[in-house]
Amino acid sequence: MEKKYIKLGIIIIVILLIYGLIMYLAFGGQKKNNSSNNNNSQNNTSNNNPQEKKSIPSIYIVSFDSGLIVNDDDGWSIGTLDLLVDKKLNIYNDNKLIGNYNTVYSDSWRIYDENNKRINLEGNKVGIYTNSSYSVKDFETNEIDDNDKELVASYLQENNINNSLEDLNILKYTLDNKEVIYSIGTMVSLDDARDNVIFSSLCVLKNNKLEKIYYYEDGYNAYLELKANITIAGNEYLLFSGSYPAMSGYKMLLIEKDNAKYTSVLDDSWSL
Repeated sequence: MEKKYIKLGIIIIVILLIYGLIMYLAFGGQKKNNSSNNNNSQNNTSNNNPQEKKSIPSIYIVSFDSGLIVNDDDGWSIGTLDLLVDKKLNIYNDNKLIGNYNTVYSDSWRIYDENNKRINLEGNKVGIYTNSSYSVKDFETNEIDDNDKELVASYLQENNINNSLEDLNILKYTLDNKEVIYSIGTMVSLDDARDNVIFSSLCVLKNNKLEKIYYYEDGYNAYLELKANITIAGNEYLLFSGSYPAMSGYKMLLIEKDNAKYTSVLDDSWSL
């Protein structure tokens, strides 16, 4: 009788062990799989939503009559003043290098030497910071004569612009390769516009005719001045800027020049 109970006890223990093993395999394995799946899900989420890293600009260009533009992995954009902290710029005055100096903005752009002495310069001023190879090309600002006015008048007529020449600001530039660029812009505000179109336009002279390479209409007068003709890492650019008196801001336009093709790669405004 005692042996019978012992045998029964052994059978019960075996059954319990088998049951426990089955339960472990059923729920313990499932928990492990769920944990693995959760980890995979988290990893996938992490991979799909990586922490965004802000690209550090590789090129900084300051037009001292307007503002700062930069170039990073996303292309060209308007820059902020904090990007210039601890950076010395190569300063160009009328396209000639004068030195490597600190630059700050306080109501206006200012240049300081290594002794923190302010450097005052007249004329067109541009600052550049980059590790890329570059060159600043010379250009000339030309007087406007009667022939230029006739070219502009023909351009206005062909483009159905009824503005009077007296209401326009016309600038003429000759690049180092002898190409001639015209900047044409309205000098009156929207309130005084009457029948005028408020616009800014750039043209290149070809076969004694003005061909449009940029045109923009808005409610604020901002004719564009050429500030720099720069080649950076083999790419040639024309930097233009213009002030918005009514907005206390500046329009900044960067044109990439590839032989006879002109492409706007930045068209924005800079203000504080």
